[in-house]
Amino acid sequence: EGCDVITLLVHYMSENLQANLTIHDFMLKTNLSAWAINDMFKRAYHTTPKKYYDHLRLTYAKNLLRNSFKSIKEIAEQDGFKEPQTFSRWFHTLDGRYPSEYKMQKKL
Repeated sequence: EGCDVITLLVHYMSENLQANLTIHDFMLKTNLSAWAINDMFKRAYHTTPKKYYDHLRLTYAKNLLRNSFKSIKEIAEQDGFKEPQTFSRWFHTLDGRYPSEYKMQKKL
């Protein structure tokens, strides 16, 4: 049963990369407590659902930065961020580089 919930959540996350989902959204989707969701996720993936979701969103953003001609502002919006600055800070926190640096490095 835990595997089914995890599969459902991972699919839900993948389908909603632009939604900026929270643990509350995961609770509504599964009808489970935050503690139960975190526990199952940690056992399955050795991370929290939020970190897993952020990783999916970061991968999606990197793909867009690498493979599209869209501006960082457009990519930020497509990745569910209202403000490009918020996206840049979030990206930097997770990757150690800003989106502009990442985009420049891919051209080298």
